[in-house]
Amino acid sequence: MSEFGGNPILVLLEVDAGGSLSSSAAGLLGGASEVGTPIALVMSQDAAVARSAGDMGAAIVLQVKGSGSLEELVDALDAAYHRVSPEAVMVTNSINGRDVA
Repeated sequence: MSEFGGNPILVLLEVDAGGSLSSSAAGLLGGASEVGTPIALVMSQDAAVARSAGDMGAAIVLQVKGSGSLEELVDALDAAYHRVSPEAVMVTNSINGRDVA
């Protein structure tokens, strides 16, 4: 078993314009927990945002500090994918989520 637990599921969580996790975060983490160990990837300068992902059920939270640009999100997801070696990757069904995927 890796440091990320059995069957890690990497979940990219979006941060809304107000700086909080988007409303889809809890559902994505809940879905991931049904099939494996939810590992959240959050791009935010605010540690409280990362903590809230843990409060919602992420077993581990990977926080990346950045502006949240599409390029940074893609790079962060790619790096997290290679670090975690997940069984699956989940993203929200939004414009950003689709573009990142």
